[in-house]
Amino acid sequence: MRVLLLCVALGACAARPAVPICPVPVRYTPAQEHALAAELPSDGPVTQRAIADYLGLRDAVRVCARVP
Repeated sequence: MRVLLLCVALGACAARPAVPICPVPVRYTPAQEHALAAELPSDGPVTQRAIADYLGLRDAVRVCARVP
């Protein structure tokens, strides 16, 4: 039990990396990109997925860059 507590305590003090690990953009296949372009006027499910991916990526980049 003491070893576990020691590991947790030491882990809490671990140094942060000098370079932040930022997210990688979501990649789409050419078929997905064509479907997205076709759906843009109709706001279909591929468009909604792309927008959700973009929002998640934007939030992750904001955290990575420490932008409020």
